[in-house]
Amino acid sequence: MSQASPSNQVMGRKLPFSLSLLGWALNEEASVGEYIEKAEQCLRQVTDDFEVIIIEDGSTDRTWEIACEYQKTRPWLRVYQNEGNRGPGYNTKRAISLATKDYLFWQTVDWAYDIREILASLGQVAKYEVLQGVRLAPVSPLGIFAKRSDNFGKALVSVTNYLLIRFLFRLPLRDYQNVTVYPRALIQSVTLETELLHESGMPAQGLVARHDHQGDLGALHQAREG
Repeated sequence: MSQASPSNQVMGRKLPFSLSLLGWALNEEASVGEYIEKAEQCLRQVTDDFEVIIIEDGSTDRTWEIACEYQKTRPWLRVYQNEGNRGPGYNTKRAISLATKDYLFWQTVDWAYDIREILASLGQVAKYEVLQGVRLAPVSPLGIFAKRSDNFGKALVSVTNYLLIRFLFRLPLRDYQNVTVYPRALIQSVTLETELLHESGMPAQGLVARHDHQGDLGALHQAREG
């Protein structure tokens, strides 16, 4: 989680709209505090109106206690707890339903994605309804697997999903990362019927088919330290 935050010089003037950052945590006592601090640092550079929503997903360590302690001095931080471990699909749906700001996006609690380009490009929401982080490696048998920080099994699942979507729906999609900026009203109008989805670009893929108003931006996945 050593990624540098976007500079004010890069970001320019603050945005005229509000942002919700969503995250969910399972046994993340070593990361959740730094996540909250980094989220505040990034969001304050782009807007004065923001919230961070964290879903505690049945941890057996001190994740919940640490998040609640941070919440005492941060009114923009909203922490919720599941009764047990529900997984990313349920957490995605719940966090989206709880968001109240104009636009929302999510970041893993271990800050696995380099979101600097996404943050620097938020002004493009005036042109595109959805901003989607994508892997910028070339689309080829070797390029799809190049420079990935995940293991071969996860890479195979991700690439298979990507190629199937392109083949079945004939959509000109990129290799999506798990970073997407949505208008809150738009994504809350979509019924996510299953809890089997991952916190990936799957909702965005459906919105592309409906609206064709998506901007693709680079978002590098970073290997988790330790």
